[in-house]
Amino acid sequence: MEIKGRIHFDLFLVVRRTINLPTYTLEAVYEAVLGKTKSKLGAEEIAAIWETEESMKKLAQYSMEDARATYELGKEFFPMEAELAKLIGQSVWDVSRSSTGNLVEWYLLRVAYARNELAPNKPDEEEYKRRLRTTYLGGYVKEPEKGLWENIIYLDFRSLYPSIIVIHNVSPDTLEKEGCKNYDVAPIVGYRFCKDFPGFIPSILGDLIAMRQDIKKKMKSTIDPIEKKMLDYRQRAIKLLANSYYGYMGYPKARWYSNV
Repeated sequence: MEIKGRIHFDLFLVVRRTINLPTYTLEAVYEAVLGKTKSKLGAEEIAAIWETEESMKKLAQYSMEDARATYELGKEFFPMEAELAKLIGQSVWDVSRSSTGNLVEWYLLRVAYARNELAPNKPDEEEYKRRLRTTYLGGYVKEPEKGLWENIIYLDFRSLYPSIIVIHNVSPDTLEKEGCKNYDVAPIVGYRFCKDFPGFIPSILGDLIAMRQDIKKKMKSTIDPIEKKMLDYRQRAIKLLANSYYGYMGYPKARWYSNV
């Protein structure tokens, strides 16, 4: 609910967007995030407790545990949502309830306004339905072979999709641009991205990547644990936003849309 002067922060929506779990009960999230356990009462048990006054203490204790667990999880998740709100320029109320696609679009609109660029219109109903019928290839995922393996090598490609988008200038405004002299051709599919000018989305992603690296450098040189933790929330917020751009360009309701 919306209360003027108060922020209603719905943890359930934030947790669902932030981490992958088999189930999102309070007990499961509390243990997965904070490594703590709490008691659980089923609906039938609670109904039975209301019938006998002697058991009310058990229900009161359970309710207190729920409130405490929710508060502790709120302390863990709220700072990053606050950083996202500052980065995107929307309220915590809106950010905490938003999909990653909307977060990306709000940020794009904010940058477009600052650069005095026109934003594309949202798709009308007919165009939206057409996009829903269109598919595109997702990122390649190699299926692992079953068995016990030795000599495993771990490779972490820093900011994988954002870096690829920046390096190859992948953007709706650079795709198959007429009159372009220099192209970067995507292998297999053959799409051509103009390299004569920086694309709108790659230029934004480049700034976000640089911003995140600066924050991570500050984290290494910061001694104050509280400041270090707040910087960590900030770089995590930027990471969440940057990693959403590849999926955003195929989001049927996106303003900056491309289905290639």
